Amino acid sequence: MTIYFVYILVILIFIFVIYTAVQAINRGIEGKNKNKHFSNKQSLSDESDKIIEDRNSKLTNDLLKLNDLYNSGAINEEEFIKAKKKILDN
Repeated sequence: MTIYFVYILVILIFIFVIYTAVQAINRGIEGKNKNKHFSNKQSLSDESDKIIEDRNSKLTNDLLKLNDLYNSGAINEEEFIKAKKKILDN
């Protein structure tokens, strides 16, 4: 009779271990999916940051070129102001 009690106890422990393992696997899969979703959002954010950085770099380069033209005397102050306004409005 005690042997049956031990067998039942072992089976219950085994079922508990299997149940715990299945829960851990499910949590791992959910975590991986959430991480993948977060990673995709992060890469989109990185791409938009790169676009903004490229735009700012282009804007800076255009303003520097315009300033060089003005300092060299190739354009007058009125042309400089108009061109600068046009660059900044775009």
